[in-house]
Amino acid sequence: MEINLWAVQPDPSISKQVLIADAARVCYASSGTDNDKLLSDLAKWGHMSPFEHGIWCWLDLTKNPYKQYYAFRYGCGISHSKEGCIVSMNGRSLYEMGGHAPISREYNYSRGYNDLSNEEKLHHMAFTFHIKGISRACSHQLVRHRAASYSQQSMRYCAQESDAVEPHLVNGVASNLFSESVYGSWEDYTDLLSLGVKKEDARGVLPIATQTTIVVTMKLWSFLHFLKLRLHHRAQAEIREMAQEMARIASEEDVFVKEKINEISHWFCDK
Repeated sequence: MEINLWAVQPDPSISKQVLIADAARVCYASSGTDNDKLLSDLAKWGHMSPFEHGIWCWLDLTKNPYKQYYAFRYGCGISHSKEGCIVSMNGRSLYEMGGHAPISREYNYSRGYNDLSNEEKLHHMAFTFHIKGISRACSHQLVRHRAASYSQQSMRYCAQESDAVEPHLVNGVASNLFSESVYGSWEDYTDLLSLGVKKEDARGVLPIATQTTIVVTMKLWSFLHFLKLRLHHRAQAEIREMAQEMARIASEEDVFVKEKINEISHWFCDK
C-alpha cells in the first residue's frame, strides 16, 4: 500500500489542469503531457468524473444572481467572510453549467486553505490522495463514502497484473488456500484473454483481492466522517490501515485538521 497526498485545496499554486489530468490517467494507466487535449477529450467523451478533483473557490458572489442556483443544483459549499461569499465547487459543476471552459482563470481563487477560518475549512478544505496497491475489496469499502470524488484504474481498459492483496489470515494453511484460489483465477483470466475474450468480460473471474489504484478527493467534513468509521477498531484491517496513514498525512498539513483527527482517534484506539 502506497499513499501520497496530491493536493490540499484551496491552493492557488496547484494546477487544476495537472490534477485533473493525472487523475484521469490513473483510470487508463496511461501517460502523456498534453493536458489540454486530454481534458477536451474527457469532456467530449462525457467522462466528467476526473473534473471533480479540481476544487474551485472564489470570492464575492454578492452580485451574482445564480448564487442560490449554485448552492442547490450543485451542492456547492457557500459561506460568508468579511470579504463576501466563498464558494467551493468542482470543475464538473462548472462545465455542466454550460459554456465555461473546464479550466478558467475566471474562477481561480487567490487565497489558500491557511487563509480560511476553522469553520470555513470544514466546508471548503479538500484533500486529494493517490492510493496504490490496495485490494478491490478495500476500494469497494472506500467508494461507499459517497460524499467524495473518485478516479479508479479501469479493469475494462487496463490489462490486470497478477498482483493480489492477501488479508490478515489466521494461519499458514489459510494463506495457502487463499493463494491457490487467487492465483488460479489469474491463470483463468490469462487464458480467457488468449481466447479473444475482451478484458471487460474476462475480468469477471478475478478476485476482489486484485490490486488497484485510486484517486480520492474529500472535503474535510467528509474526510473526518470517513475516519470516524474506518479508524474504529472493528473496521476491516486493510481499510483501517489505509485510514490511519491518510490521517497521519493529513495531520501534518494543518494544526486544525490535526486537532480534529486527534479527537476522533482518541475514541477508537485498540481494545
